[in-house]
Amino acid sequence: MNSLLLNYFAAVLMFFIGVYTMAASRNLIRLLLGLEVSSKGCMLAFVAAASATANMAFAQALLVIMISVEAVVVAVGLILIIRAWRQRGNVDAAKLSDLKG
Repeated sequence: MNSLLLNYFAAVLMFFIGVYTMAASRNLIRLLLGLEVSSKGCMLAFVAAASATANMAFAQALLVIMISVEAVVVAVGLILIIRAWRQRGNVDAAKLSDLKG
């Protein structure tokens, strides 16, 4: 029980560190890293819940899917960051005002 609470605490801490990173920064690379840290916190909570309910096979199958989707998100995000750097010379999200619709 104590290790379950410790795992949940670590997961919530990782999630909120990622959310704080996304909220406090305008740099696109830091935004992407904050998204990754918060998603890893969600994955840790998912694994902790699966180990508490003894349903690790289902959790592992879902985590493989989540990791593959996350890899696609990171690849697309990095492509957009590289394009913004090449066209404008910075990766500040506030300075990309011409993307507004």
